Amino acid sequence: MAKLTFTELVELMLARTHELAEEHGHGGYRVDLMAVGKELGADFESSWQATQALEERGLIKCARAIGGFCNGHVSASGRLFVENGGTTGVIGRYHQDRSAFIYVSNSPGANVNAGNIGGSQVSNVAVADNTNILQQVREALMRDASLDPSDRQDALAEVQIVEAQLAKSKQNKGALRDSLDTLGRISSIGSFVVKLGEKLL
Repeated sequence: MAKLTFTELVELMLARTHELAEEHGHGGYRVDLMAVGKELGADFESSWQATQALEERGLIKCARAIGGFCNGHVSASGRLFVENGGTTGVIGRYHQDRSAFIYVSNSPGANVNAGNIGGSQVSNVAVADNTNILQQVREALMRDASLDPSDRQDALAEVQIVEAQLAKSKQNKGALRDSLDTLGRISSIGSFVVKLGEKLL
């Protein structure tokens, strides 16, 4: 499949979020938008910006969690947008062949069955293993221009603490929780930290 434009990614994330809400009977069912982006093969920054675009256009409504990531549900305007097929044609292509758009995040191009994001079947969603997530955290911290050098070093030290705990046969959940709570205050890595917390705590 050809690389998606940003506009196509925005529409596709909305369509996928709408689909998940439909599976759960709507009723304000909230979806982790960053997980949707990852499932669709988008990188962190693109997923984050697409989520912002959807929220700014009033197509989703977000409840903010640790790190500022969005648990969102599709607004009435968003439902109409999806049901009318969007503007790029990607929503129609997605509905014809979902498997062409759902990827294993740490194995680009591999198709997986669509799973429920933010629900009890999150194991169906492609999530990188702990080592890969921590590497993504480290890279995001190095790119984050808003961090003071001392704050960045402190955050990287917390990442090392998490890594050290993961290397142990018996992990100290309290130490893990403290480090993840500290890292979760940094917006650029918030969704990664939440994923680690779900897996480790």
